[in-house]
Amino acid sequence: MFNYERFNKTRAPFGIYQHIYWLANSQDVLQGFLQFVDFLQSLDHVYFVPVSKGIEWIRNPLTLAQMTINDIFSCNPSSNNREPVPCPEPQVCYYPESVPGGEQNMGSEFFGVANPAEGIPGILFS
Repeated sequence: MFNYERFNKTRAPFGIYQHIYWLANSQDVLQGFLQFVDFLQSLDHVYFVPVSKGIEWIRNPLTLAQMTINDIFSCNPSSNNREPVPCPEPQVCYYPESVPGGEQNMGSEFFGVANPAEGIPGILFS
């Protein structure tokens, strides 16, 4: 909660980035995470949005009243139905077989990073 409460000072978006290994490794961690999400959902000023919508808000911040009128975080079904376009020249990043600081072998993973200016997502290869 301490990290979340910094919102009261900076009003900066609060990113929640999780990995399945972290959540699946402990029932207590999963339960705590779900309780935190439930708490956040009870607040009227919290929105769960994809990063792209968060960036859109950072570029053009609106008050809660303005967001209710403009509904900037609503889903646009037409944009969700696009076929993925492969990146013509992805930058490929290699990650070692083990999690840094961890003991479990997660397997080799490669992540192709596309040019975000072209609006092309990266692709994960295992």
